[in-house]
Amino acid sequence: MGYKDEFQERQYRIMIMREHHNMTFPEIGRAFGFSRESARQLYAKAKLLQKRLYLHRIGEATGQSDWDMDMLSRRLRKEFGDNCVINAWLEREYKDILDEYRAGEPKSAYEVDENTPRPRKVHPNTCKTISIGSYRMAFTEQELLILNERDQKGTSLEEIGRLTGMSESQAKYAYRTAKLVQFRRYVKIISEKTGGSFDEIKETAYRSGKTLHDRIAYLEKEYGGILENPPYRHSSLP
Repeated sequence: MGYKDEFQERQYRIMIMREHHNMTFPEIGRAFGFSRESARQLYAKAKLLQKRLYLHRIGEATGQSDWDMDMLSRRLRKEFGDNCVINAWLEREYKDILDEYRAGEPKSAYEVDENTPRPRKVHPNTCKTISIGSYRMAFTEQELLILNERDQKGTSLEEIGRLTGMSESQAKYAYRTAKLVQFRRYVKIISEKTGGSFDEIKETAYRSGKTLHDRIAYLEKEYGGILENPPYRHSSLP
């Protein structure tokens, strides 16, 4: 079983949304239809699982025993405390092993400075885990399907639910999640290409319209050259 397959799909998506789309726990909770605290707890569980997977893989690759890896885990927990920091440290110290293990999946959006054990959060403007040319990687295959059906074909949410095996309500949440990811991906691309502030670009888009669709349409209109031919552009729907 591969690295990504070890996670529950929702659990993995929350980790990606938190670290690579710079989403807050309230935003993640709204996207999935649960509370901020539930989002926080699921993220914490994902980071704990990530640590355990990393340690297991490192042990296999280096020939160290489970006892050795348990001692390493205890030392790191005592020194750093936070699993976000621990995982970033492991990614730095065992880069080749863990890069191969993830098989193209993104690493943590944290960096541990060479001269200090404390973490340095990557600024949104410089976090390039998912390149502009890999726009599609920001979405799950199901999200790409839903975006295509809804935005390009005008398929109703009820019909999308039937196509994906979800209820209409679940399809609505899934569609909004995909649009939220699309919006933040757009802001990130614009920020990277222009050198502008992620937060300022996001706030300007927020002021441009009341709905997520309006804000996405604004970004596509204002930054059409930068957002050249993304796979699923916004189209007005009733």
